[in-house]
Amino acid sequence: SVDLDQFQRAVEKIGVVMTRFEIEQVFNKYDLSNDGRIDFKEFSIMFTQKGEGLGSPDKQKAVN
Repeated sequence: SVDLDQFQRAVEKIGVVMTRFEIEQVFNKYDLSNDGRIDFKEFSIMFTQKGEGLGSPDKQKAVN
């Protein structure tokens, strides 16, 4: 599982551009157990919901 800071570092590393507030919103949306961590089950849900998670094209950096 990952906490909010680890989640933010991962988001930045994969090239998704989001403010801290947006990252917190996404994190809290998928932290279904409200324990301050996203576990594997919650992570799987986040990446299977098309267009709502981090995979949204408008959130990805353009790669030259």
